Amino acid sequence: MYVRLLINLALILALSFSAAYAVPSNQRDAQLTAAPDAAQVAPVEGKEDTAKIRELQEKEYWCKRSGYHRKRIEDAQSKVDKEAELLSELRDEVSMETGKDKEFVEKKINKTQDKLTSAQKMLRDRKSDLEHIEDEAQRKNIPSGWLQCPSVW
Repeated sequence: MYVRLLINLALILALSFSAAYAVPSNQRDAQLTAAPDAAQVAPVEGKEDTAKIRELQEKEYWCKRSGYHRKRIEDAQSKVDKEAELLSELRDEVSMETGKDKEFVEKKINKTQDKLTSAQKMLRDRKSDLEHIEDEAQRKNIPSGWLQCPSVW
């Protein structure tokens, strides 16, 4: 076990002094005299920077939150439009049908009307969710521009 440890140490020492890992002297001197990284330097105006970061994070939070709900509203609106278009096509089709085909198309119309009704309810619910978020933002004195960002989702 000690032999393995000694071999590993010898390899580490040999590799650390090899030419492949050597740093040219001009770069080494530059590294020693270079100023420390910005991440290592404590900001002089720490409170202001923290406040700006917090404001940006809060703005991003409200933007993503409202954008998510706006995207959901767009999806629900497209579903309502699709069902309304299908219902219109079926009503045009039923006027030309007779007999059993007419009964079949009427059943399809009833199903499509039910789907349209549920899609409209979903759209109303999603709009209501967005209104709740806007009310919450207004109560918390959030600028309205923070809620008007483009959809993120």
